[in-house]
Amino acid sequence: VRAEYYEMQDDPDHAIQELAEAIRERPDLPSLHYAVGVVYWKKSEPQRAKAALTRAIELDPRHFMARLRLGMVLLELNEEASAAVQFRAALTEEPGLNLAYLGLGKALYKQGAMEAAVPQLQRYIELTPDDPAPHYILSQIYRRLGKSDQAQRELAIFKAKTSQTKEGQSEVK
Repeated sequence: VRAEYYEMQDDPDHAIQELAEAIRERPDLPSLHYAVGVVYWKKSEPQRAKAALTRAIELDPRHFMARLRLGMVLLELNEEASAAVQFRAALTEEPGLNLAYLGLGKALYKQGAMEAAVPQLQRYIELTPDDPAPHYILSQIYRRLGKSDQAQRELAIFKAKTSQTKEGQSEVK
């Protein structure tokens, strides 16, 4: 509980200390390794996040959130093939995990598997229609595949959604 408090107070170092103490007491709890991995990731320490999340998965291979976060960390570390493995495993456990589709699409795109990335990004769009990000990635994929009409359509959608997001944010202020 104290670790969560410190994390909410934007004090990751104290959160990590609390979690490390809890891990010393209960090293068998995957949720503790997951929590420390998330804090390391937010703190921009991807290697430490990778180690903690990997440990969570070793303790609980079905921990789909640890697999999702590990996939994100691996993307950050330019380990796209390993990231794709983690995103697929997360989707096996939780087929509606929208961010895993986006992550898998990005991983496949970065690996050059353009055709394979498209359905993953389209599934993410079905689950999260307001996010402009996948439309930009799709525009790049279609451009590289020589499908200029589809690339222009996706880029237009990206720009429209980005504009809507900015307008919505300025209205809130």
